[in-house]
Amino acid sequence: MGRSSRFLGVRELVRLTGVFVGVVVLAAGCSSSASTDRAGTYEGAGQQLGNGTIRTYVAVDSDGHPTEIGVRLTKAALDGLPAVDPAPDQPLTIGLPLPSQAAGTDFDHVTVNWNAQGHAPTNLFGVPHFDFHFYMTDMAAQRAIDPTAVGYSEAASNVPAPQYVPQDYLMVPDSAFPMMGVHWVDGTVPLDPSQFHFTQILLNGSWDGKYTFIEPMVTRAYLLSNPSLTQDLKQPQEFQKTGYFPTRYSVQHDADFYTVALTGMAHHDAA
Repeated sequence: MGRSSRFLGVRELVRLTGVFVGVVVLAAGCSSSASTDRAGTYEGAGQQLGNGTIRTYVAVDSDGHPTEIGVRLTKAALDGLPAVDPAPDQPLTIGLPLPSQAAGTDFDHVTVNWNAQGHAPTNLFGVPHFDFHFYMTDMAAQRAIDPTAVGYSEAASNVPAPQYVPQDYLMVPDSAFPMMGVHWVDGTVPLDPSQFHFTQILLNGSWDGKYTFIEPMVTRAYLLSNPSLTQDLKQPQEFQKTGYFPTRYSVQHDADFYTVALTGMAHHDAA
């Protein structure tokens, strides 16, 4: 082997060094990009429910934008539940904050009611079931919905402008409830006991002119059937807030959990 083949010339060394540095910079850039991938699922703290636990979660994409929020119940949570409500018209209630990664959705927390004997109207909803209220207000504002508070009746009758109400949804008369608000139901659902068999249904809610919650109601029996439900959510014409809002709703199961979720988050600007 001659000397020229054993040692690189200065120009060749500079050229190869530049290539090497470029590769290092490119690799570093790839590493930096990978490190900013924020895709994942983040869970809230679990609370006891029945013989199991319940917790909130949020799924985000690689940019950290929320794609799904929901509640997970372990399979054991459906056993050991109270057979009667703690007091008349007062179901077992659990408040669950959402993880901070849900901030862009405008949803703040979930309140879960276990209605051991159902609730009114009992000819429709008088079976054991859960109410999952996904609130777009904080817990303090929710708890301030109090019939003894000044202005309660005025706030209850102050409904959102029509463009903010999801398509086909109608206000349920006399449906203002303490620490909840006014309820709205899809007018295309035949809420007649001769036609409607309650397994699950999706309600909406408002208070003092604001659209404030989305409420899946799901029976215990339906969860025990190991459902796999996904359906589109009816949308309003305009939105009162800027943020990510769901386009679908699902009730699912796997080997360990039952999941009730709002999915397909899409970004909207406030009108």
